[in-house]
Amino acid sequence: MNTTVTLSASRMLSGQAGAPAKRFIPVTGLALIIIWSMLAVFAGDPAKDLQNAINKKDDKLVAGAVDELVAQNNPAAYNTLIGAMESLGTPPEVQIYMTILSGIGRLTNPDVISKITNYILTHKDKSSGIDLLAVMKNNRTAGILPLLGAVLEKGHYEMQSEALRQLGAIHSKDSLEVLFGFLKTLKPDKKELIKNAIGIAKLITGIDRGNYPESWLQWWEENKNKNTSDIIKPPNPEGFYDNVGGYRDMAPVKTALTPGKVIVIRHEPTGPCAKRGCHQNYDRIEDVLSALEIEHTVVAKSEFDKDSYSLDDIWAILYNCNHFRPLCGCPTCKVGGASSMRAGQCTGCDKHEMHDTKLSDKTI
Repeated sequence: MNTTVTLSASRMLSGQAGAPAKRFIPVTGLALIIIWSMLAVFAGDPAKDLQNAINKKDDKLVAGAVDELVAQNNPAAYNTLIGAMESLGTPPEVQIYMTILSGIGRLTNPDVISKITNYILTHKDKSSGIDLLAVMKNNRTAGILPLLGAVLEKGHYEMQSEALRQLGAIHSKDSLEVLFGFLKTLKPDKKELIKNAIGIAKLITGIDRGNYPESWLQWWEENKNKNTSDIIKPPNPEGFYDNVGGYRDMAPVKTALTPGKVIVIRHEPTGPCAKRGCHQNYDRIEDVLSALEIEHTVVAKSEFDKDSYSLDDIWAILYNCNHFRPLCGCPTCKVGGASSMRAGQCTGCDKHEMHDTKLSDKTI
């Protein structure tokens, strides 16, 4: 059936809603179809836009296309994103890989969460499955709980540990139900998982029922029907949590340690990198030790590498992870050309200023 719609051309062109109608255009149903078709063409195709951006290796265009697909938040958008991620070379372009991966992690549609769960579990022995689980930490809604529950049930230790950490960021009775359901299945020999699960229980509830699963499971049966406000500790208002405090009694260690017993090796920046305040340390072990109030001494890699440095009376050597291949530190250096998950080819320098963080063979 053709429907005639009367539009005020003068209002449309002038933008004046109150202007008198001077001319009217009859638009039939067929014309409306044509108009909507034209609008669809102008709107673009996010899937094609994403592939074109990947082909151009344009990070900004990739991010824009990913945002459009995330806004769709449906299985079709997920299929496009996961397909694009899997089509990347080996090793993939790091920034593009992470942008697509993070986009998948922002999808919240229940049907999509089910697909993500299946992907993670069928790729649990591959980096893509592990990486995808890691980016799901940004989803702190109840909708993510079925995914975390499935990973706790069917994932390997590394994935189970990550799922527990993510569960600890969701302070609700539903998250406790998932947590205690998992704790109930753990055999006594799964000591690390039991310890981690109980640590998350303490974090969410704000109470301490000891370190035995039976005590916590009994508490849950006695309290699961109470109001949320009676059994749940509000999450940290700054949006993060830590499990350093109360993790285990460190008093014996603190008593035995004196300065110099524990050293942390930290690479110190050199040259232009030092002026910019950058560093090549992937860890900050010294910060963890400080949080645990464990006595330690930070030693620069160059100092540790000297023949005169003595290891006498040192109990533990902790080494911050850093890059062991030569790095360029020139001020105009930027990533370009070939890249991998840990390094990118340096471009933009007239002259490379190379240095490395590797210990000497003699020290090793």
